[in-house]
Amino acid sequence: MKMSTLNRILFFFYMFLMIVMLAVFFAMSVGIWPLQDLAANIDLYRLPWLALLSALMLIISFKYLFLSIIPAKVQSTLLRNTDMGMIRISVNTLDSIAQKAVRSFSEVKDVKTDVIPESDGVRVRVILFILPEVNIPELTFAVQTKVKKQIEDIAGIVAKEVQVYVENVSASQRAKIE
Repeated sequence: MKMSTLNRILFFFYMFLMIVMLAVFFAMSVGIWPLQDLAANIDLYRLPWLALLSALMLIISFKYLFLSIIPAKVQSTLLRNTDMGMIRISVNTLDSIAQKAVRSFSEVKDVKTDVIPESDGVRVRVILFILPEVNIPELTFAVQTKVKKQIEDIAGIVAKEVQVYVENVSASQRAKIE
């Protein structure tokens, strides 16, 4: 599940405060910071910001607790809206189409794909692991063309962009001579 920017900021704030709180508890439990000194130096009953911070931490805790329980929404993209209803295709289906298109190239050892649905089509990221001594510009152009064509022909969805990233040129394994 991808997190929004606001959720990332809240989660960072929450984790930072949890680390500070756990560090204080650890320091008190091993005797580095005695509990009597803490009570003598801080009047916890007259700090409204501490009550506000505690309430905020409690709210954030419940938010992330419920987010972890709720199942992730299945991503899909709109194919067309007919008189009988909507026709949708899952992102996993489009991902499989893209992977099948790329795996048809003998120069590709492995592939990872990521399909990002948008309102008027999809964007596809392709990460390639290729064999050595392959003409990379020719291969990547052919991969882009084939992925775009396959998604548009099979699914009927516009592939707005196909990004290809060559991750690694893997060494070919030679057979052992005995």
